[in-house]
Amino acid sequence: MAAPRSEPFWWLLFSAGGMLSAIFLPGHVIFQGIAMPMGWIPAQASSYARMHALLSHPIAKLYLFALISLSLFHAAHRLKHTVLDLGLQAGGFLAFAFYGFAILCTAVAGYAIASI
Repeated sequence: MAAPRSEPFWWLLFSAGGMLSAIFLPGHVIFQGIAMPMGWIPAQASSYARMHALLSHPIAKLYLFALISLSLFHAAHRLKHTVLDLGLQAGGFLAFAFYGFAILCTAVAGYAIASI
């Protein structure tokens, strides 16, 4: 069976999402999931006003959008190929479901980030 013509595009999003997730998500987890709750970072550094000012910057918005959306496409592509490897041959429906969900969540994330 020949691969669909759109397959290289999805592989591009998969690899970009995997690279960004591997490099930047551990830092987010350490900073926001461990350091801030444990009090290792001063409270004024993570105050609402300071975080809002940081996230209002266009480069920070672009970074967050890229991190969220590419991670979603990475997950969608990995899930699609995992399900195909398990033997389910509903490739067209799976692609529509997984990539459609990633596109929908990307649109929601884009709206949320733009409204900051």
